[in-house]
Amino acid sequence: MNNPIRALNDLFDAALNPMRACEAGIAPEGGDLCRDEGSVYWFETCRSSVSIVASDGCELLGWFLDQWNGRHDYLIACHGYTGRPSDMASFARHAFEQGFKVLLPAARGHERNVGTGYIQMGWQDSADLLIWIQMIHELDPEARIVLAGVSMGGAEVMMACGRPLPPYVFCAIEDCGYTSVWDELRYLSQSVLGDKAKGLVGTGVLAACDAVVKTRAGFGLREASAVRQLRHARIPILFIHGTEDTFVPFSMLDEVFQACQSSQKERLAVEGAAHAQSVLVNPDVYWGTIDAFIARHLGNE
Repeated sequence: MNNPIRALNDLFDAALNPMRACEAGIAPEGGDLCRDEGSVYWFETCRSSVSIVASDGCELLGWFLDQWNGRHDYLIACHGYTGRPSDMASFARHAFEQGFKVLLPAARGHERNVGTGYIQMGWQDSADLLIWIQMIHELDPEARIVLAGVSMGGAEVMMACGRPLPPYVFCAIEDCGYTSVWDELRYLSQSVLGDKAKGLVGTGVLAACDAVVKTRAGFGLREASAVRQLRHARIPILFIHGTEDTFVPFSMLDEVFQACQSSQKERLAVEGAAHAQSVLVNPDVYWGTIDAFIARHLGNE
């Protein structure tokens, strides 16, 4: 790329413009989690629409799976980059079968929230998550809430864990989330994008892109950092990552785990799993670890 200004605008649009991200080949169309079509059908049959008004006045939409079982347990499932809530249908169905009511928000710039502006890569979404949490508590003052997310949703959950969470959020699960938006875009520019981003890091275009993102999307690439947020984390967190992940590199698992200041943290490395594929490679270990973790911290053992 000979024109650095054009290069940084191309990188911005390719990464954060919801209309361009799939076209650029940064992530597969429809998200990065393998969809279980049976669970998707179940999800689309059982769901009801919910909404909140965010701190900036924007209306955000999501889906809710309710059940009447006398329990007050809720799981919020956050989807990945260029994805949609239905990508988390298998996660939602598993939680539902364990007795949870499940909330699946659509991230900004995704699904029914595509008109809310640029993709936030989990940063503003993590602030929105606090309002979704408040919505549940207003519906059920006895609510006990678990946070869960995959890929960008995992980063969103980690970022939220560094914000002031209320005491009725009991624990969190993140699967293959990245350390920061800066680190992830730098990695993608060097590996996944290949010739499309040749020379970006060397010419300082990625650094210049940070200023463009601040102006156009309202946040900084370095500001949107799970590592930094995890230094303020206090709730129990389970970190999961596949060892063969080439979209969010496996090495990021160590970084986020070490950064986390929660006194109760666990990690699961799934051998041979590519990005967001841990649940498919070893479902028994995946769900067994998650179920045991949640049971410990909800006191259901």
